Amino acid sequence: MTLKTDRNTLKRKIKELEQALDQCRQSQKSAGEAEETARALLNATLESAILINRKGSILAVNEAAVCSLGKLNANIIRMNIEDVLPRDIAIQIKQKVDAVIRTGDPIRFENARDGLSYTNTVYPIYDRSGNVEKLAIYTMDITEQKQAEKERLKKEKLLGVLEMAGAACHELNQPLQIVSGYYELFLNEIPEDHPLIENLNIIRDQIERMARITKKIMKITKYRTKPYIKGSMIIDIDKSSDTHA
Repeated sequence: MTLKTDRNTLKRKIKELEQALDQCRQSQKSAGEAEETARALLNATLESAILINRKGSILAVNEAAVCSLGKLNANIIRMNIEDVLPRDIAIQIKQKVDAVIRTGDPIRFENARDGLSYTNTVYPIYDRSGNVEKLAIYTMDITEQKQAEKERLKKEKLLGVLEMAGAACHELNQPLQIVSGYYELFLNEIPEDHPLIENLNIIRDQIERMARITKKIMKITKYRTKPYIKGSMIIDIDKSSDTHA
C-alpha cells in the first residue's frame, strides 16, 4: 500500500466522520425542534396535558398541568404519573392507559377529586411501526359545566312540576266545590244532635285539608323532594311551596 493510498483512505474516513457528525447534529436539531413543538402543542390548550411513555414516566407537561398538580415542572419530568396523582385517581388512569395501549383507541372518562369534576381523555401516540409509543392525557375541569347542567335539569323539573300542579288544581277544584256544596246541604237538613253530625264534621275537616293542599300546590316555586316508598322520591309540597297555610 502506497503513501498516496493511505492519504486517500484517511481523507475518505475523515469525510465519512464529518458526514456522520453532521447527521448527528441534524438529528439533535430535529429532536430539539420536535421537543419544542411538542411543548408548544401541550401549552396551546387550556386543558391540563401530560405526555407519558408506556411505563407511565412523564415526558412533558404543560403549564396547566403544573398548576393543577402544584409541582414544579422540573420535579415532575421522568417521575411516574402514579407518583404525582392521588392513589385512587392514579389507579383509574393506569387502567385507562393500559386499555389504550391494548386497543390503540383513545378513551374519554370522568372522575372527581377535592369536590371538583373532571373530564379526561387519553390519546395514543404511535411510533413508525404503528405501535403505541407514548400517550397524551388531557384533563379539563368541568365543575361549572356540571353545576350548570344540574341547574338546567332542576329548572326543567320545576317547570314540569308547575305544569302538573296547575293541571291538578284545576281538575281538583271542581269536584272539591261539589263535595263542599253537598256537605253544606246535608248540614242544613239535619239537626245538630243528629248521629251523622260527627261524620259530617270529618268530611268538613277533609274538605278544608284538601283546600289547603291545593293552595300549597298553586304556590309551588321550588323543586324539593322527600323519600317515599321503596326508595322513590316525591315532591315535598310544604318545602316546595311559598305558603305554609
